[in-house]
Amino acid sequence: MATSIDHYSVLGLPSGEEGAELTEREITRAYKLKALELHPDKRPGDPNAHADFKKLKSSYDTLLNAAARKGLDDSLREKKRVEEMVESMVDTWAEDMVKTVLEPFTNAVKRRLDDFCSETLEAVKRWKQEADQAAEKKKETPETQGTSGAGKKKESPLRGAGKKKESPLRGAGKKRKESPLRGARKKKKETPASGSSEKTLQVSWEEGMKEYGAEELFDIFGKFGEVQSISMNESCKEKNRKSATVVIVAADSAVADASIEANEFSNPIRVG
Repeated sequence: MATSIDHYSVLGLPSGEEGAELTEREITRAYKLKALELHPDKRPGDPNAHADFKKLKSSYDTLLNAAARKGLDDSLREKKRVEEMVESMVDTWAEDMVKTVLEPFTNAVKRRLDDFCSETLEAVKRWKQEADQAAEKKKETPETQGTSGAGKKKESPLRGAGKKKESPLRGAGKKRKESPLRGARKKKKETPASGSSEKTLQVSWEEGMKEYGAEELFDIFGKFGEVQSISMNESCKEKNRKSATVVIVAADSAVADASIEANEFSNPIRVG
């Protein structure tokens, strides 16, 4: 089945043979993280938000469908095979161009340079002969030595020809272009706070008041650590309450701070 969409790339996953080896669990995790990023509620001013989210859901459904995913993998393999074939053809064409066009051109330029050097040497020889002849004439007529201009040295037609022309680009190569990433690599990579570990929090709130979804919980607890996942529970042990499971990497003190803040909301969130 041919396709023009790489559904792996839509979910931010590698495609090709590496994508074909991904498990459904890995695909689902990537979809949840991408959904939190592309959800229309997160992009209220983006006119393409709903279309992007719909495309994300469609790609996720395709990858969970075994037959559709197999067709996608086969299509991507065929695309890679064609690209490699075209690249090989281009390389062969380039080699032929070097042999049939560039080499003859290079040889022609070389011959022209040899001719130019020969012509230059002939010109130097003629100038030297003329200079010698002028010197001989000067010796033969000493009475004209005092005449104005007689003692002037004849200007060589090649004077200055040997001077190296100043390149307009001289010095341009000395300035090293500053990389936009210079300095960014020097920054020390941030590491989690000392004592941080993955914790599973059971949170609940009273039903019928302010409702909390995965996005709201992600915003609330994301301030205190790195949220790994959020699962909305279908039922709660306590009557008239809703609950969720939050997996977060944070220090114990950060979890305590999160519990205090969540308990002060209009519909308090209890953290267990």
